[in-house]
Amino acid sequence: MAIYHLNARVGSRSSGQSAAAKFAYICREGRYADGKKTNVDKEELVHAESGNMPAWAKENPALYWQSADLYERANGRLFQQVEIALPVELSEQARIQLAQEFALALSATEAGPLPYSFAVHCGKGENPHAHIIVSERVGDGYDRTPETWFKRAADTKKQTPELGGAKKSAAFQPREWLGEVRELWATRANEALDLAGKEERIDHRSYAARGIEQIPTVHEGPNVRQLVKDKRLATDRIALTSEIREVNDKLAGELAEIRTQSDLAQKQLELLMEEIERGALIEAQEQAAKERAAEAAIRAKREADREASKAEAARKAEEAKLIEPATTTNAALVAIANRIEQGGTERVLVSRQEAAIFVDAMFGVGISGRLHGQGRGDNFLKPFEEGVRYQVGQKRRSDDLKGLANIEVSRAKTGFEYAIIAIKDKVTEFVFHLRNAAAKQLDWDTKVLKSRVKQIEQTSQPRQRKDNSLGR
Repeated sequence: MAIYHLNARVGSRSSGQSAAAKFAYICREGRYADGKKTNVDKEELVHAESGNMPAWAKENPALYWQSADLYERANGRLFQQVEIALPVELSEQARIQLAQEFALALSATEAGPLPYSFAVHCGKGENPHAHIIVSERVGDGYDRTPETWFKRAADTKKQTPELGGAKKSAAFQPREWLGEVRELWATRANEALDLAGKEERIDHRSYAARGIEQIPTVHEGPNVRQLVKDKRLATDRIALTSEIREVNDKLAGELAEIRTQSDLAQKQLELLMEEIERGALIEAQEQAAKERAAEAAIRAKREADREASKAEAARKAEEAKLIEPATTTNAALVAIANRIEQGGTERVLVSRQEAAIFVDAMFGVGISGRLHGQGRGDNFLKPFEEGVRYQVGQKRRSDDLKGLANIEVSRAKTGFEYAIIAIKDKVTEFVFHLRNAAAKQLDWDTKVLKSRVKQIEQTSQPRQRKDNSLGR
């Protein structure tokens, strides 16, 4: 027959409880998946599900309860547990649906929906029951990480809610809550029995509250069964009273013994469960430590890769900086050729730097020569500058360079002006020669400068190794 049973308890870190272990036990997951290792019958599980989970735990509810163990405050509640006996008169599917509806009712609060998990056990076919665990954290729709979810809620007067943890519901704290839940369970179970066409009902009230002058029976005992079998309860009123008193005395002794044995068994079971939950907590903590170490290693590698990328970028920038004179020389010669060719003139004004580069190119002196002190451009121009230093408008022109062009230096009001003048009838040859010289000079100068870069790198590496050895 249907019996009323509802037990509510709080799981907290201060009492040594583990939310992850509780979830694994009721859902037969983790170490409880193999019943041989834990002496827990896996076949007891009929159905398990979770609801109102945050986005990061929807696909893996176990992660929610593991995170509660890791991030909930030391004095915080991990879960509210409710155990209920399911009516044996209902079908298995009807019992699952009844447990689902009751779990949803427990998780629905004024503050918002609460994450929950529940499991239905068959109780070896004689004692079907359900375990429900509910979190106090309210799902408010904001996206948080597991660690942030279990932080203290934000002060809404100073911060927006998403900057703090999920708010805690106070629904389970009033003393009246347990009485209301006991009544709610009786109502829901009786509605399910009525819907199934069953006459049996359960009542959450005590015998005293119902006006029944009877001690609730825990164990019927062989004496009462024998009296009924002998049909002596209805023969003699006086004898019946005497026999009932005698039976009650014997029942009282049997009941006391049963309670003693039951209390002892309950204590042993609680000690065993605490040991199992502590083992699960240690296992969860070790796994979390491994995951944190792996994440730290990944972060360290990423940081090392970033530093290596920065060093490579700096090296390339330095190389480009050292090679820049080669591209500058090439650009100057090409620019001179373009101005003569595009302008259709034999004479083109240039800067002093362009004039010096042009002279060096005509004499076949490039970057390598200038690095070794063989540049002629500056020395070539100085006598011309000296000759026209003070007289505005005075000009001095060089002899033909390679028979193709002259350099002319003239005095202006603000300084010197420099011009390159191609020999008549040789402009096309001059432009071709200049472009060819620019291309060859760029190729050669680039090789020279890159070789210079390598020499600098090679000379710096031994010093680095020496510094490292001193550091050790």
